[in-house]
Amino acid sequence: MRLSKFIVIPLLVISFLLPFGLSSAEAQNTDSDLQSLKEEIRRLNQRVEEMELQRAEERKVVEEVKREQEESKEQASSSIGSYVDKRIQEFGIFNTSKTFFSGYGAVGFNKADGDASSFSAIFAPIFHYQLSKRLHVLIEPEFELEDTELEIGLEIGEIDFFINDYVTLSAGKILLPFNVFSERFHPTWINKMPALPIIYGHGGHGGQGIVPVLSDIGAQVSGGIPLNLFEGSKINYAFYLVNGPRIESEDDHGDGDEDGDEEAGDDHDDEETTTANEDEEDEEHEENGNGGTQTDLVFGNNFTDINSNKAFGGRIGFLPVWNWEVGGSLMFGDAEDDINFFMYGFDTEFQYRGLLVLGEFLHLGNDNLGGGKTEKNGYYAQASYRLSDFAIDNRYLGDFINGLEPVLRYGKNYLPGPDQEQFAIGLDWWLLSSVPLKIAYEFNDGLPDRLLLQWAFGF
Repeated sequence: MRLSKFIVIPLLVISFLLPFGLSSAEAQNTDSDLQSLKEEIRRLNQRVEEMELQRAEERKVVEEVKREQEESKEQASSSIGSYVDKRIQEFGIFNTSKTFFSGYGAVGFNKADGDASSFSAIFAPIFHYQLSKRLHVLIEPEFELEDTELEIGLEIGEIDFFINDYVTLSAGKILLPFNVFSERFHPTWINKMPALPIIYGHGGHGGQGIVPVLSDIGAQVSGGIPLNLFEGSKINYAFYLVNGPRIESEDDHGDGDEDGDEEAGDDHDDEETTTANEDEEDEEHEENGNGGTQTDLVFGNNFTDINSNKAFGGRIGFLPVWNWEVGGSLMFGDAEDDINFFMYGFDTEFQYRGLLVLGEFLHLGNDNLGGGKTEKNGYYAQASYRLSDFAIDNRYLGDFINGLEPVLRYGKNYLPGPDQEQFAIGLDWWLLSSVPLKIAYEFNDGLPDRLLLQWAFGF
């Protein structure tokens, strides 16, 4: 009996204390688990912070790339319309006013071999008026000092109706979208050289060029369609019906028109510099084009059409990516006296950062009076590079270097008379984003070599 007490009492004590011992062990394990969990949460929070910092850096890089692309796109948007759109967006012009004033001009100096040097000047203000949200009027008169007279002309006088984001209807005196130079690059501050490319000249051409900067009176439908290929992929289109050209008369030969050579200092049509070429061409008139008399056409001066046959034309441009475009152009119709003409061209434009590459080809064929045909072909290629990416420690030297833009241009015309070939080298210094000082020298074959200086401006 006494033995049983010795056994039972310790068992009771042990059974009573055992739960407290287990609870203490479990508590120690729970504290350890909590510490481990807290440490894991701390590590996860630290990882989340690191990922957020990494994503912030990635967003910063993406924003920087987008900013650079936008800057390049702004440089690529060099046509008058794009420049105006940018100004409207920056200043909110049409939010408070229906009028907007822009334009361009230049003062130039020209010294051709064998000729006297000469200064020249041109000023072309552009007036915009918003009739409504969809209707816009654009007028560009042109004032040019030439010889002893002040030449006044109308470069553009059109009304635009924005049907939707993809279609715009225009009517009046419009710049024709044949290739890209006439519509986008002919203003003095946008053209990288002080002179026009060799394929462009005056209305009578005067020994230089195949066609002038093209404009005419009529109607046009234009727009663009985005493509789901790459960033900025789209198709541009423009189709127009205009009065078309007329036959060149004696009064036109060697004279410019208001749509002619707009570059101040570009005077290839002076009689002294073209007499030899004109004499050689006159000798070939009777033999050119498989018979008949060589018949030249004048574009942009047919304000009152003398026949019912209008000229039809158009251009389609394809942008596989936002900074590269290739295009094809076509224009055909009947000039006076049922002289049929047919013109086609190809162009390409590529821009990246400070680099601009531009090229065009043009073919013009027309019937001759008395039979036969006249054929003219020409092309040019141009490259320029703005040195804005060069980092210079010296501030003043850096500003000067970053404002420089070397330019190279090569072109050739295949004409009924002597062919014309040109290699030009130039340098632009950008005082402001729309104010360049330009110097260039042309090495010409079939035309006099010449030195050109120009101070251009856009506003």
